[in-house]
Amino acid sequence: MLRSSFSLRGWLVGGLAFLSLLPPRGSTEKDFEDALQVVERTIASGKGKRAKELLLATIDASKAESFALYHLTEIQDDLRRATFWAANEKPDPKSLISGELVSWTPSTGQIKLRYHLGSEGSRESREKALADFAKEGTAWVHPLSFDGPFTIEIKGSSYPAFSDPPRAPVIVVCADWSQSTVVCFGLPPTLTGRNTRYVPARIVRVDGGEPTTEAEAAPFAMPGQPYDVKVVVTGTSVTGTFEDGKGMTAPRTGVPEGRFAFDNFSGITDILVTGKAEPSWLLNVVDTAVQARWAAFEQSYKPLDDLPQWLREKAFGGIDAKVAAESLLPGNEASNGGDHVRAFLTLMNDRKAQDALDYADRIPADGVADAARAWLRASALDALGRDREALEAYDTVCALDPKFLPARRMKVVLGSSQRSLREAIEDGKTVVADFPRESGPYVDLASLQLLGGRPDDARALVRRAIDAGVPAGTLEEAQHLVTRALKGPLWSKAYEYKSEHYTVASDISQRMCFEAANLLEKFYTKFDLHLRHVPQQEKRVFRVFLFSGRAGYDAYTKDLIGHEKKNTAGLYSRMVKQLLIWNLPDLESMMRTVRHEGFHQYFDRLASDTPVWLNEGLAEYYEGSKLVKGAWSDGEMQPQHLETLAKKGLVPLKEFLRIRPAVFYGEETARASYAEAWAFVHFLQSSGPENKKVFDRLLDALIAGTKPSDAIDQVFTAEVLARLEPDFAGYVARLH
Repeated sequence: MLRSSFSLRGWLVGGLAFLSLLPPRGSTEKDFEDALQVVERTIASGKGKRAKELLLATIDASKAESFALYHLTEIQDDLRRATFWAANEKPDPKSLISGELVSWTPSTGQIKLRYHLGSEGSRESREKALADFAKEGTAWVHPLSFDGPFTIEIKGSSYPAFSDPPRAPVIVVCADWSQSTVVCFGLPPTLTGRNTRYVPARIVRVDGGEPTTEAEAAPFAMPGQPYDVKVVVTGTSVTGTFEDGKGMTAPRTGVPEGRFAFDNFSGITDILVTGKAEPSWLLNVVDTAVQARWAAFEQSYKPLDDLPQWLREKAFGGIDAKVAAESLLPGNEASNGGDHVRAFLTLMNDRKAQDALDYADRIPADGVADAARAWLRASALDALGRDREALEAYDTVCALDPKFLPARRMKVVLGSSQRSLREAIEDGKTVVADFPRESGPYVDLASLQLLGGRPDDARALVRRAIDAGVPAGTLEEAQHLVTRALKGPLWSKAYEYKSEHYTVASDISQRMCFEAANLLEKFYTKFDLHLRHVPQQEKRVFRVFLFSGRAGYDAYTKDLIGHEKKNTAGLYSRMVKQLLIWNLPDLESMMRTVRHEGFHQYFDRLASDTPVWLNEGLAEYYEGSKLVKGAWSDGEMQPQHLETLAKKGLVPLKEFLRIRPAVFYGEETARASYAEAWAFVHFLQSSGPENKKVFDRLLDALIAGTKPSDAIDQVFTAEVLARLEPDFAGYVARLH
């Protein structure tokens, strides 16, 4: 009886607490949103089943309101996560790494990690034991990052002998984006011919690429003998020691943070790592495992199946009929010239857009109505990438049949690239007013508002559409993007740091947010001084998200753009105005990615519509910039680009300056496109004042709002191109 009473009391208390979180019927949207936040916190705590119950009860309590329709994307996100975590537990990182996780206390960061390679075994088995490390050249780099005192100990059966060139064993510690400390254990004196050669033991600090020897001693270990070396890092010192206690110490400036690596050791038997570490590495390991399960879960789970019947009917009723209504020809002449239309569509479906355009032009005058002919021509021109002509043809269709919605929509979409974003938004508002019950115009306009950096306007527009009776399900694309633009990734736990121009969020650590913001601020100042000032009205904060692992980054980018961006370290989304980077094991690569994608984010604010070659060329040009002793070093040579240009050659400037994004980023052309873009920007920036003036004229025109094609026509006249073409080819040849 006593046990029963306590059980009943616990049920009552838990039930009352649960009910107190539900918004009362007739409550405000703020109450509804607060309840959704409780759902998200409950999911984050691992209570998926309870979170799902709370979510469905919250939805049911709002049945008389439109709150659930306004938050349809968030509801489906939460349903997915709650259902997933109701059936899954986070895996234990001990089972996911190649080393032995002897101890790990997430609350304090204290970790003890051992890698046992043994004295025997194949090369494959020994490398398998080091699978947690990344191989960079001959060095082994561990993804673990410290933020407090730590020790790295390496034991082996045979200390390496002197070689030519000499390769002394080293342990690199405190490595971050700009600095590291190299502890070299040296090589003992060896007689080579008539000379005695050796490598002293040293502690070298590398800052911004500049090495400084902080301590030096005679080497202590003997070739071929067992060894036990150790690096101890505290808040004030870095010490390298041998098993007999001999060693060297150097002062440590700043906090003992960063990653570690080792190189040139032979016969390693054990590696022991202890200290205070950041959680990012183990979070990444767990995230990778969770994302694998999530991918399998998403193939079978449909959140719509869990929505209440009344919400499904409100959100998705009548969608099929609306889609069919947009397939008519202008003038409602679906049957007029049907054979000609079918022949045209066959060519288009076979990707023969030029043949389709020629066919449309040959249709007899009485074969189809003028509006229909203009529509066919516009479709073919659009597919050919002849955007300006296509827009003119869409204008013709709209003038002949203002009620033909597909042409009105295409005019808005193309207008944003061929005229101006502001004009396209105003045109989009007119289409919404003329078709208040159609979802498409709202989706188009919301997308343009997001491109213009106005997510709150886009959010209000989606709600207005729902209030006008447009089924929320037909607005999913817009609502989804608006939600991502406003909320970002769905992290259970996130850190955030706000600087003057950036808000950096991450599931890694607070320090990582600070470091990224600090780096981005340095480059923002550089861009602002070396290129142009961002207009005062555009001083809204830049948003940056740093992911602890690639799996989470890949999932979020796929969610944003609808497909995977393979082999990318980061990207900038113009649609949601977010810079996305994942936590690469190679810190220098991560730093270059932040610089490259950070430039895109800055440039989008400065000039929102630019030629693809200029945007990517400048990003490539500046990604290698470094601040060395207070001065910027720009325009570093990029051997991989020079090698590509030597093999592929240059595309004539008349063609390259008008290259379309689809061609620039094509699987077969991207490498050469990036190389030529970098080289041409390098040429304009670094080959003399006359060419620098050409660059400045182009940049000024784009900032003033001139469309890229018009700006190129104005700046790169036939006379200018005739001078630049041979000069550019000669410049590239001299770079090799």
